[in-house]
Amino acid sequence: MYLVNTGFSGVISAHKGQVIEIKDKKIADDLVGAGYIQPYSEKDKNVSEIKKENEALIKENETLKAEIEALKVELTNVGSTEDNSQPVVDENQPTVDPLDDKSTEDVDNNGSEDTDKSLKADKKSAKA
Repeated sequence: MYLVNTGFSGVISAHKGQVIEIKDKKIADDLVGAGYIQPYSEKDKNVSEIKKENEALIKENETLKAEIEALKVELTNVGSTEDNSQPVVDENQPTVDPLDDKSTEDVDNNGSEDTDKSLKADKKSAKA
C-alpha cells in the first residue's frame, strides 16, 4: 500500500492523498524514487482519517438498521395478508360439540331456547 504525495497519470493514475496498491514492484519503486508515492500501512493513518472512516461506518450502520426495520414491517405485512384465517368464534355464544348427543338445549334462529323434550315431541309428530 502506498500514499500518493503528488497526483500522477500513466500506467497507473492516482490523486494526492489517495491510498493505492501497486503490485508491480518495479513501478512502485520508480514512483517512490520520484517522490510521487510513499509506503503506507494502516498504522500510518492519522486521527482525521480514522474519524472519517468511523463516521462512514456509523452512517452505514444506521442505514442498515433502517433497512432491517423496513424489512420487519414488510414481513409483518406479508404475514398478515396470507390466508391463514381461523374461524371467528363469538365468546358470548355457548360452544356445542356437534358430535355430542347429550346436548340438553338448542337455540333456534330467533335466539329462543328449546328443550330436548320439545325437540323430541317435534320429531315424533313429524314421524306421524
